[in-house]
Amino acid sequence: MKVRQKRNCCSSANGGSPGGIYLTPDTFQQDFVRVVGKIDAGTIWYGDDDEALEQIAEKARELGATAVMQVETWHQPSGFAWSAPHASGVAVVFTHPIPLDPRRGRVF
Repeated sequence: MKVRQKRNCCSSANGGSPGGIYLTPDTFQQDFVRVVGKIDAGTIWYGDDDEALEQIAEKARELGATAVMQVETWHQPSGFAWSAPHASGVAVVFTHPIPLDPRRGRVF
């Protein structure tokens, strides 16, 4: 997963990360999150990982999640493309404030 986020951010138990949904390949301790559900997304045309990550973030918002952990991205044949971006992850809600590492994730 590409890392572009440069500002520091911290979760809150009810508000998530400032400015959006925090996506990370890491796993949070189960004591600090409540799992909302597994999310999968993908496009039917060529593109970059950000398109699939935007879809993951939007689905997380719809579920009421504040972050998505265990995020993975890949490309596979889909629709009209031989290499379309896809992503998956586990949507969570923070139950306690925890520091979020801007080097290990991004906010969408």
